[in-house]
Amino acid sequence: MAPRIQDTAHTVKEKFGNRLYDALLKGQIPDMNSILDRDDFTIMKRAIYATQRHTLPPVTTHNMIDDATDPILSNVRRIGLFNSRNDRVKVKSRK
Repeated sequence: MAPRIQDTAHTVKEKFGNRLYDALLKGQIPDMNSILDRDDFTIMKRAIYATQRHTLPPVTTHNMIDDATDPILSNVRRIGLFNSRNDRVKVKSRK
């Protein structure tokens, strides 16, 4: 399940605050360009992208020639694994 924007903001805010606090304890003015790391930007981008999806994510990485007769996809449909936000199990295919 994708994190909510509010949860992501809280996580980044906490990390930012801890780094700011550590720098101030050391008597330093933190470099604002480095106080957020690459992971912070990654989780923020993921949270934004997650809110932009209006359809369910695909359960395959490629188009099937005849997906209606594929036994795996037929069972995925039968038991209702559509990768919705509330599904406890997510389907992820591999190449």
